[in-house]
Amino acid sequence: MNGKAVTAIIALLVASLIWAVAFIPTRYNGELGIGVFFEILFRYTVPLIIFGVIAFKKIKCTSKTVIRNSVITSVCLFVALSCSIYGVRAVSYGSIGILLVSLSVILVPIASMLIYKKRVPLILFLSATVSLTAIIILANEQGALFVSSVDPLDITGTISSTVSGATNIITPNIGILICVVASFGYTAYILLSNRIMKNDTPPEVLLFFQSLTFVVLSIPLVLFLERESLMAIDISVWTDPKTWLSLGYIGFCAGTIAYYLYFFGHKYSAPTTVAVVLSSQKIFALIADIVIIKITLNTSQIVAYLMIIVATLTVAIYVGRKTS
Repeated sequence: MNGKAVTAIIALLVASLIWAVAFIPTRYNGELGIGVFFEILFRYTVPLIIFGVIAFKKIKCTSKTVIRNSVITSVCLFVALSCSIYGVRAVSYGSIGILLVSLSVILVPIASMLIYKKRVPLILFLSATVSLTAIIILANEQGALFVSSVDPLDITGTISSTVSGATNIITPNIGILICVVASFGYTAYILLSNRIMKNDTPPEVLLFFQSLTFVVLSIPLVLFLERESLMAIDISVWTDPKTWLSLGYIGFCAGTIAYYLYFFGHKYSAPTTVAVVLSSQKIFALIADIVIIKITLNTSQIVAYLMIIVATLTVAIYVGRKTS
């Protein structure tokens, strides 16, 4: 493995860590009543401005093909990100959402083989089956996905309040299904991104057009679906430094730094490698929930976690041997 490949993996790991922690402020924003699409709008307005200024000359020279491909992949990511935020706000803690979203590590190699009409190994099907079984276990938790040191009444209130704005009240079980849908969206995004990475387009240019697509898609959704809920938010929320610290992390760290590292890392890595490395989000997210939110897990939840982790690690080892 050459130096660029190692650097690429490190960049993807750092991006994975940033995104894993980002689901904590995402849930906090939901508690404040900030809608999903407003958060997305803010998240991508920041990199749009930053890279629009930094890479202005490069952006003017971008080919129509790159712009078209960037828009297509960005639409897939928009659907995936929207679903993942909805899902994470519905379930009790962010780590379960990321755990389910990271199923793309299994879906990517399967989808790649189906696209190129290759035989899908039995081990991949078994890994997918194990993951599906774990999802069923989590879904059977009847909404109490985690046992926490936080008062149960607070958790119930959080579930109700975080899914506000453009959404109706989404139950935790529905949140699980939405997170699974997000994993398919991320799978499509990773596979389609591979086409863009084959050219020499700078990461900042790709990130600019991705951000532009997100902003264009988000503005009408915010105006038509979330305007009333945003206006209902108390002025004290907008004057609270914690609100802007939360949004700042989402916009600058998760929306700008992490995606720049992602595009850089993806450029020098295969799609399956990207999916495997990004699956580390579930570990980072679980650690963040335990350390910051101070959650505890019951037996069935631990079993479900281990099942999905074992399944993804199995795929990671298999893919690693095939690509080495």
